[in-house]
Amino acid sequence: MRLEKKSPCKVNLILNILGKRADGFHELETVMQPVNLCDEMTFERAGTRLELTCTNPDLPTDAKNLVHRAAASFLAAAKNFRRRPHPSAKKPAARRRHRRRQREMPP
Repeated sequence: MRLEKKSPCKVNLILNILGKRADGFHELETVMQPVNLCDEMTFERAGTRLELTCTNPDLPTDAKNLVHRAAASFLAAAKNFRRRPHPSAKKPAARRRHRRRQREMPP
């Protein structure tokens, strides 16, 4: 089973850190502008442990990565999974646009 989703990118025009919350995250004030790029996320069942892969070698693929932490939280909440998914992230290159393949629709 494989699930593919796109995660829209954005640029922070203003980003103010207001303070740290009790959960370890920061309270933010921000103004964001969407851009015409997306991260391509793929989730598939693979083995018994959570593994994150990414096309950008500069990004962490362990619990320091927010995608990894979100997947771990999801799995903890959904304890009835027999096998854990294998999320991967394909990061867009600067100024590269992805074209969506058009499928032929039946008449």
